[in-house]
Amino acid sequence: MPIRMIKKYALLAMSLLLVSGFALAGSGNNPEKGNNDSWLYMVHGDDAAISTSDSGEMLLTISAQKSLAERLEDRPLRKIERVSIQNLKDVWNTSTDASQKSLSKTALIHEKKVGIIVLTGMVIKDDDVVFSFKMDDQTKEPFINGEKGHFVMVIDGLPNS
Repeated sequence: MPIRMIKKYALLAMSLLLVSGFALAGSGNNPEKGNNDSWLYMVHGDDAAISTSDSGEMLLTISAQKSLAERLEDRPLRKIERVSIQNLKDVWNTSTDASQKSLSKTALIHEKKVGIIVLTGMVIKDDDVVFSFKMDDQTKEPFINGEKGHFVMVIDGLPNS
């Protein structure tokens, strides 16, 4: 197995371990909604770019065609499904609670940097998907404008779909 593939799988495993605490802390079991599904979304791929908007917000730009998205459920049943980036966007848009659109339970691994971020937006333009985010106050190694490369993002806290 080539070293590059080993690194990708190692990053993937690290991201799942990093967010596993989030999944345990916020299981998403809400009897009021009548749905006990607890989904954890994972988006990953190559050629991601970090940039800064004119307003100073951090942006992660990825290719909708070259990136993959899966969702995992660990309670009440264990399932994994491949979903489209558009499906992820649709789930994002179904959120009616403003606090759900500012997700503090998101882990981002970009090349060799790992951080907890707060997602603030998601826009699809042609083949590009742009996630806007800000750094979590406790992240020690922030991402830098102009960085490019492989990424893994694990999102916990999107509404059930």
